[in-house]
Amino acid sequence: MKLRVAAVQVEPKHSISEGLQEALTLTRNAVNDGATLICLPESWLFPEPRRNLALLKEGYEAAVKAFTELASEYNVYVVPGALHTVFKGSLRIRSPIIGPKGLMGYQDKMHPFKDERGIVEPAEAVEVFELKGFKLGIAVCYDLVFPEVVRIMALKDVDVVLNPSRITSNAWESWQLYLKARALENRVYTVGVNIVKPPTWLGHSCITGFQVQADSVFHVKLIAEAGETPSAIVADLDLELTRKSRRERMKDRRPNLYKPLT
Repeated sequence: MKLRVAAVQVEPKHSISEGLQEALTLTRNAVNDGATLICLPESWLFPEPRRNLALLKEGYEAAVKAFTELASEYNVYVVPGALHTVFKGSLRIRSPIIGPKGLMGYQDKMHPFKDERGIVEPAEAVEVFELKGFKLGIAVCYDLVFPEVVRIMALKDVDVVLNPSRITSNAWESWQLYLKARALENRVYTVGVNIVKPPTWLGHSCITGFQVQADSVFHVKLIAEAGETPSAIVADLDLELTRKSRRERMKDRRPNLYKPLT
C-alpha cells in the first residue's frame, strides 16, 4: 500500500482567523497534490500559546471545526497539529485525528517540556489509530525523545508516526536525528512538522523514508524537507516495504531483559 502524506509548516499569527486561513490554504495545496494524510505543527495558532486559556480553547475548537469540514470535503485524514485546550478543568496539549466522517480520537502530549511541567496535564496512554488500510501514532514534540513511546506504537504494528512539534532554531538538526532514529529502529515512517517564525523557529519539517539494499539492510533518509518559510511538503510512503521487516524485528525482542525500564 502506498500512502501520500503531507507536513504543513505554518507561521503562528496574532489572530485565530488569520492563522486558520494560512493553515487551510496550505492544507488544500497538499490535498490538491494528492496527500490523504496531513499533519500540522504543535502550538501553531499563537506565538505565545498559553497567554489566555479561554482563547486557547476557542482556537482549538475553531481548528477542529475547520479541519473537520475540510476532511469531509476532500475525503482525507487531518491531524491539525497539537494545540492547547482545556479538558475537564485541565490544560492539555492535544492532537485530534479527524477523518472524512469527523473526529476519530486524539492523543494528548505525554511528556510536558520544561515550563509546561506542572501546568499541562500529560496523557496516560499511547494511542494507535486504525485508519483505512494503515495504523497511525502521534508523538507530540518532546514525546519523540523517549524511545519507549514509538516502540510501543511499533509493537502495535503502527505504520506512520506523526510528530507535531515546535522546535527552536538551535535544535532542529538534533530533532531530525531523533526522527531518523525512531524510524530506523522501529521500521516506521516518521513525519516531523515544525512551525516557522525566524529567528526563533526555522521550520525544516521533514518526512523520513527508507532505501533497502539487496541484503535487506535498511537505510533511513529524509525524502522531503521544508525550508524556512510557510509551506507544505508531500511524500509517498510504501507501507509494505516496512511491515515485514518491522514485524520480524519485533519478534526478536527479549522483554525479560527490559524489566528495569519499568
